[in-house]
Order: sequence, then structure tokens, then C-alpha cells
Amino acid sequence: MRDFYPITIVRDPNAGVYSGGMFIAWNREAGDLPARAFINGDEGAAWWAENTEPVGVSDTPEDALVDLETKLFDELQTCPFCGESAILNWDDEGAEVICANHDCGATIRGRTRAEAVRRWNTRVAEAGAWEV
Repeated sequence: MRDFYPITIVRDPNAGVYSGGMFIAWNREAGDLPARAFINGDEGAAWWAENTEPVGVSDTPEDALVDLETKLFDELQTCPFCGESAILNWDDEGAEVICANHDCGATIRGRTRAEAVRRWNTRVAEAGAWEV
């Protein structure tokens, strides 16, 4: 397993009706979980339908964590500028995702690998966050 923190795994209070699993794994602190994800009814269903954040779901806590790890690290999207693949680099000071096309130069940083991947994969929602 790769290192990515923080991790919070909770039992789904809606028994997987909207999330699809009995357990939900988040790459967030427990106090930062989105309240709408736990609401029963139309509002909870809408949150899950609209969510673009990688969230691990499964019927066991262990499998929810594996699902989250897969969504964070194995689904690195292509560059929105040139369509090339992306590369994840990290060291003790943080992480960055870089476009594999050296002529493009798109990159985004994060404090952790998981944060950098999440920011890269949700980059459309982060207008102006690019360094080119």
C-alpha cells in the first residue's frame, strides 16, 4: 500500500443506498467530511450523483481503502492542454503531477501524493491553479 494521509473510513449511515458500499474511505480528516454525503433522501442522493472527489466504497473497510487508493493513484487523467499522459513525482517536501509532454509543461503540486493526484484529476474545478 502507498502512503497517503489523512485517511478516514466510516460506515455509511445510509447502508450504501447512495454510495454503493457499506463503508466509505476518504482522503480527508474526519472533521472535513462533506455533511451532504451522509444525508438521507434527495440531497444525499444528489451529492453522490454530482461528486467528482475520489471516494473509496465497499462492503468492508479494507476494500474501501483499496478502492480509494486505486481511484487516487491508478486513474491519473491525461493533460487537459495537450492530451498526453501525466507523471507523478514526490519527495519529502511534497508531490507534483507533470504532463509527460515536455513542450507542454503543465504541472500541479500538492503537500502529499494523494493531494497532487486529486488536484490534477479535479483540475477543471480549480481554475487558475495551473503552473505552466
